[in-house]
Amino acid sequence: MKRWRAGLLALMAATAVAAGCSKLRTTGALRALNAPAAPANPGEDPPVAVSQRTRIARLTKAQLADSYLDPQRVGGWLAALGARPKPLVDLSRCLVDVKAAGAQAVKGPDACYDEFMEAVSPGLPGAPDVAHLKTLANPEAGRELDVERFLANARALASSLASFEQIVGRGPLPEEDLVGGLADGTRRAAAYVQARSWRRSVTRPSSAIVISGGGSTGAFSAGLVWRLLEVLQSCRAARAGGCPGANIDLAVGTSTGALISTVIDVASTPGHETKGRDLLVDAYTCSVNSRLYCVQDEWIWELATSDVKGLVRFDGVRELMRANVPQSAAANGTELVAVSVDFESGDIYGESDQDPEDAGDWEHRQEAIMASIVIPVMAQPVSEIARDGGVQRGTFLDGGVRSGLPVLEAVRRGADRVLVVNSGGIEPGRQTPPKNAFKILMRTIDLLSGQPRPGEIQQGELEAVERRFTEYNVCKERLAGIARTSPVDVEDFCRRSKLFTRRETAMEAAAPTFVGPAFFEQVATSWRSSWVFRPEEPIATSESYAFDPATMRGLFELGARTFQRRCAEILDLFAIEGEVARSSCKIGEEDVVARARELYKPLDQCGADRAAELRTCP
Repeated sequence: MKRWRAGLLALMAATAVAAGCSKLRTTGALRALNAPAAPANPGEDPPVAVSQRTRIARLTKAQLADSYLDPQRVGGWLAALGARPKPLVDLSRCLVDVKAAGAQAVKGPDACYDEFMEAVSPGLPGAPDVAHLKTLANPEAGRELDVERFLANARALASSLASFEQIVGRGPLPEEDLVGGLADGTRRAAAYVQARSWRRSVTRPSSAIVISGGGSTGAFSAGLVWRLLEVLQSCRAARAGGCPGANIDLAVGTSTGALISTVIDVASTPGHETKGRDLLVDAYTCSVNSRLYCVQDEWIWELATSDVKGLVRFDGVRELMRANVPQSAAANGTELVAVSVDFESGDIYGESDQDPEDAGDWEHRQEAIMASIVIPVMAQPVSEIARDGGVQRGTFLDGGVRSGLPVLEAVRRGADRVLVVNSGGIEPGRQTPPKNAFKILMRTIDLLSGQPRPGEIQQGELEAVERRFTEYNVCKERLAGIARTSPVDVEDFCRRSKLFTRRETAMEAAAPTFVGPAFFEQVATSWRSSWVFRPEEPIATSESYAFDPATMRGLFELGARTFQRRCAEILDLFAIEGEVARSSCKIGEEDVVARARELYKPLDQCGADRAAELRTCP
């Protein structure tokens, strides 16, 4: 993105310097860039590859850590599957053999799945009587919903393991890695779903918000979220016509989106609701450079010849978090997930404040949020985050490098309804012809880091459809006997038609080839999302780490206006009803903006006269 430009310019200069003063010409720079990676320094251990057991465990947890009505009960099923994984192992091997045999296969994938269902079903509750399926609140119906989701995820996991084996390409996965990885992954999945504060419900959809990065342009997302939180707080507080159960169950963000998600978490903590909303206004309409970070004032070649790994340190942001994020936020009804990347392994980390695997001391849990916001070269990486009740060491930086809009985090954790907020537009926008190679490089970074976001949304949508379609198919198989006598009841149950009130899906800004859940009646109730991209309106924006209150206020107000324009759609997405909610959507855009402006501090109190100044790190 444009925000990387200063850092990349410094990196290019430092690379040239590192190559030697005699090699500052283009031929010398090219030789330096083409040089093979340097071996480990004497005395240093070479990098250790991530083991197959660890990779299988991660895959297992990602597939099975869904949302369930009774997490404690499902945790027992997960533990049993991990202790006796043979049905899962046999299914994976069967799928590999069928694919390898091709046209000569003696049986197809359906036979593999049938054998798995026969092997694993004796340890699970049997299908209930049709009378118990007519009301989803019936305990038997709820148990069946959990069984079907559990089986669907297990079947999909076996298929993923089969693909993983072929990708690794070293023959069959070693038995000890496969069994050990499944045991580790099921244990971690069980611990997570049982510890999480929110769960699946048959009366209201689980709601999530996913927020992109964008540096100071995150003020747009902040304005939208500020207005959403204001509506939710007033709606919950109303004695009549309110929405007492309305809540954001899951807040997921990358970079500045992680910071906004953290404020959502604060606002979801009893006693801190107003503080959270006010913090959004203050941070995104009254922040200047020197308040948020300090500059590591070193010679430019230090980037290539010393241990300086970034131009700035976000010491101001860290202090703001320490002062405003209560430790009790980890125990409230909203799960926070901050996305970062470990540059040593390339792994994406979605660090949750409610996952025991990510639990550690308060300091390192905050470091996981800090890791999400540090852009490569621009900022100093984070070296330690909370993990497994202790510390995970690495080189953690901005999650936007690999996941700028992490919808998959919401899908895999089992959200039913997702609001996706992108601080940028859906298209990259046209620029003047680049004048030199550096301008072309910068534009390449813009396109590579910004344009994949719509693709990430579509990937998340398609995974959600795939998961819920598998669940639908498992339901039809389990209830096939009942279907012969009550086909309509079974079809309604498998489609989850009575799960939530059916509403029309809003049109999304997407490529014409996009296929989402609205196209499939079988899963149209199981999953819905709404996407909010920053409207293509002429408005001033900032670049890099330039935080100017006057510019950010315009973006903040555009976010608040955008929420108001789409208020009914967003509240409908989260199934928020009542007269108070409806009245909130009738307020004019300018009235909402006026309410925000009443909260602004005078610009001279923000240090706006010092917005361009840079503070040197001590």
